[in-house]
Amino acid sequence: MFGSKLNVYQKLLEEGRKYVELQIDYARLTGTEKLSVMGSTLIILILCMMLGAGAFFYFSFAVVYLLAPYVGLEWSYAIVGAFCLLLAGIILVFRKPMIINPVTRFLSRLLLDEPDKPESL
Repeated sequence: MFGSKLNVYQKLLEEGRKYVELQIDYARLTGTEKLSVMGSTLIILILCMMLGAGAFFYFSFAVVYLLAPYVGLEWSYAIVGAFCLLLAGIILVFRKPMIINPVTRFLSRLLLDEPDKPESL
């Protein structure tokens, strides 16, 4: 009588231990997946920003030299500089809808949404 109950409790404890180990492994895999998505997104973002900054730099010099015959070289630099300051001001004013909200939305979807768990067997 007591032997069969003890055997059932040992089996139950062993199954519980296996379940906890599987949940820990699942958490590790999920964490690894989310970290790799965040890391790759960050790398792509940094590369795009660097290439965009280079393109903006060369494009601004092209605009300066296009404006130079009409307003002079000094004024063309001033116009392009003012445009850059205006663009920076617009980004600063609209930073919440342009930067903060998309980043928050991306992180909340990545970290808080439950992935589809496979059916337990």
